[in-house]
Amino acid sequence: MTFTFKFDERKEKDLEILNCAIQAMPLTSLDTKEVDGYLATTKRYDMEGELLDISYRYGFDTVSFTAEYDEEKEPEYFRVDTAAYEIGLVPNTEKFREKWLEENPGRRLYMITQYGFDEADVYLVLSSVK
Repeated sequence: MTFTFKFDERKEKDLEILNCAIQAMPLTSLDTKEVDGYLATTKRYDMEGELLDISYRYGFDTVSFTAEYDEEKEPEYFRVDTAAYEIGLVPNTEKFREKWLEENPGRRLYMITQYGFDEADVYLVLSSVK
């Protein structure tokens, strides 16, 4: 089966809504089919106008998944996570993978996809727990 989520308002809670929907379905496989998203940037300044820090968030406009449920297999409950870092802070996907596995014990890592933007590198993570 294929299902698509479309988000028109670009809210931070969109990822939470997406995960609530996905985690409600016991599946035996899940894969991204199509991803269209954006990079949100937040800049914080002091009273003199000096830049204090910049943070990034990746959000979805549209995301489609292909999924399967096989009664012969034990179902899994999937989750989608995103992370965005200033370019150069995470040297490559393998280093991000190591960090993610360390920070998420008990989760099974299915996929990490990296997207490059001018200001930041974005990682889309698909994982599950049985």
